[in-house]
Amino acid sequence: MNLSIGFLVGGALLLLAVDVSSSAAAVVHSDDGTEDIRDLEFDEEVTPCGAAACNPRQDCITSEECSCKQGYFGVECAFLMCGNSACNQREECVATSVGEACACKIGYAGVNCHDDYDECLELNPKPCSFSGGYCENRWAFDGFYACGCDTNSGWKDGTTPSNNHGATSCMDVDECSADDSPCHLDATCTNWIPGYDCVCNQDFSGDGVTSCDPTPPEVVIAACEAKNCDEASSYCEIDANDIPQCLCKIGFSQLRPDSGCKDIDECQEESACPEHAECQNHDGGFECLCLSGYDGGGDFCSDVNECDGPSPCPDDFQCVNTIGSFDCVIAPSAMPSLSPSESPTRSPVNPIPATQPEPLNSVTVNVAAGGGTVSLTNIAQVTFLPGAFDSANTAVTVTTSNNPAVNGMFEESSSMFRPGARLFYEVEIFLASPPLTETVEVDLSIPPDFAAMVPDGFGIETFALIEQSSILQEAFSIFVLLSCTEPGKCTLPANAFSDRYTTDDSFVAILTMAPTPGTSMTTNRRQLRGRRQLQQTCEASSIRCPVGGGCVVTSPFNKSRKHPVTGVVRPHYGVDYRAATGTPVLAASAGTIERSYPSTSYGETVIIRHTNGAASLYAHLQSRSVAVGDTVTLLQQIGNSGSTGLSSGPHLHFEYVPNGAIIQSKNRIDPDACVGVVTSGSITAGDNGNLADDSFRLSLDGIVIGETTIGGTNNLSINNIIPGVHTLTLLVLVAPDNVGTYFVQLNDGLTFVDGGTERSDAPSQGTSVSWQINVPTDP
Repeated sequence: MNLSIGFLVGGALLLLAVDVSSSAAAVVHSDDGTEDIRDLEFDEEVTPCGAAACNPRQDCITSEECSCKQGYFGVECAFLMCGNSACNQREECVATSVGEACACKIGYAGVNCHDDYDECLELNPKPCSFSGGYCENRWAFDGFYACGCDTNSGWKDGTTPSNNHGATSCMDVDECSADDSPCHLDATCTNWIPGYDCVCNQDFSGDGVTSCDPTPPEVVIAACEAKNCDEASSYCEIDANDIPQCLCKIGFSQLRPDSGCKDIDECQEESACPEHAECQNHDGGFECLCLSGYDGGGDFCSDVNECDGPSPCPDDFQCVNTIGSFDCVIAPSAMPSLSPSESPTRSPVNPIPATQPEPLNSVTVNVAAGGGTVSLTNIAQVTFLPGAFDSANTAVTVTTSNNPAVNGMFEESSSMFRPGARLFYEVEIFLASPPLTETVEVDLSIPPDFAAMVPDGFGIETFALIEQSSILQEAFSIFVLLSCTEPGKCTLPANAFSDRYTTDDSFVAILTMAPTPGTSMTTNRRQLRGRRQLQQTCEASSIRCPVGGGCVVTSPFNKSRKHPVTGVVRPHYGVDYRAATGTPVLAASAGTIERSYPSTSYGETVIIRHTNGAASLYAHLQSRSVAVGDTVTLLQQIGNSGSTGLSSGPHLHFEYVPNGAIIQSKNRIDPDACVGVVTSGSITAGDNGNLADDSFRLSLDGIVIGETTIGGTNNLSINNIIPGVHTLTLLVLVAPDNVGTYFVQLNDGLTFVDGGTERSDAPSQGTSVSWQINVPTDP
């Protein structure tokens, strides 16, 4: 039965012809003779109304009947009056410049909006593109689409949906953990991401799912004994031709038949572990461990709110949680009590005694605001640049002294440089106030008798006492190497002047000289090439993280860091890693324990002299487990972290000094830039075989740069090498198949003397190969 309804809209007759015997469709006839087929099939909520059920476009009136809401008409009130048009359920009425008109709702397109808009194909970026996800266009849901997880491939919904489009991430299904194993009773189930494998157990054969039939034991025993398979990585199986085969166990693979089974390093796959987790490979498998600052079972790692509970921060500091870490900031209530010259962690550190020894030599000169020079004959010349002082005349005193307290600080903080006997006096520069310019030029004379005592292979360096501090963790003074154009002629940073060592509010800078291994470190020698000037680039050779559980920086290496409270430049010549009390502290590289001692400043301290001549320092330990002379291997535990010495909270203070005999720096460098697998450097070498099962030792001029490890650090690198011709040697330490596949890559302008920048070969275990390489002089 057809029912026609006429409306006069804007002077035009609009006829609606509806087949009331079916709710499948309606046709609108306009006065120009065109027809508009309107689909009425929709899944929608209804409201009970007596014996009827009203849709969202209807109201239930008092007679318990459904009546069209204002603006709607037709069967099921399916149409909405809109200007001179009637909108169907896929359209909405919108205002245009010429009046109201019908427009397609989101998810629909085409004539009368009859076509569904396929978001799965048309949207960019593609929806549901996360791992394991798929997109399904939903016509029945008013033009929407939905995201799902491919359950047939081993995925499941990993999150609570946060929108109307279903899943927002997928997680791997561990089929092997189910009570009802998908594998045969005589098979082993191994979960993968995604999917799983079923492998028949030893002495069984079949597909692992529906069948695992026992092989006759007498046949297996006799044949497999003759085959002699490695039980740790493989098992013996008789094939269909009754031939025994050594098949790799799960987690192992063969490079070629009968070559033996090698461990698969699953950690090479980026998707092996979730975000914020560290992959640790082991023979036949791997393990995902959440990084420090995160918690979870390894399948998913979430941030730990360290501030939820007892505060890890010192008194007068409040804890602020950050993703993967936390910060200690000054509590607002504590701010008024801080004076500009005080730090919350400030405390006297080996101060110069109030009664100082008489100066050996002394001179005082008034320096004008325009700058000037103060000379102490045959000792030192100090030049202040224009603008160094804001007063017309500032008294500057230059003296020499032999202070036991200074000598003690020098011995404690300079041992990483392996200095010889230092100058028998120190030069002290006294000022009423610190200079306003960033630097002061100094020229220290080198006494002939002191120069005659310098051992062969050593160069004279100039040291200055600098007050350092980290981000509200520690504050104490150390001797550092100055930047010099030639021995004794150096740039002294303004922050070398401190009032911590005087009793009359004056400021003093303390300098001395001592020989250290290698030629003198001058400015020209220390220029870094090209990309070596980039921040966070290792200026030496790669090392490993010294904190058990992972390295999270709480205070970075920064030579120009300003104290967050006082605003005064207080550099930090090491890096602080987050480490709760008792966390294992590990050797960043193999070497020998050079010092293991308690320090007033550093607390319980260990210094390692590494096989490549570099040194690393581990401070504020709770306890030490090594003694002087002990040999330590890479990542061997040397103690536990704590908060001893001048520290306001548990952490590991870590310093790194390269070998100045081959590296263009003797000073402390940023150790965090060298932590981890440095994959590219001036010289990069490693294993380029498919199995990464070989290890090598790399040496430069007979000095060991480092060693690669099987299943761990499979390559190493070194940067910032002293210009000139050097001998590079590679020794094959371990090659299980007696074939050590290696590569050597030179970058940054380095070349082999006989040409080229690459070398690779496969020598046998125990053999070595050497090359002459040329390191260009910096432009």
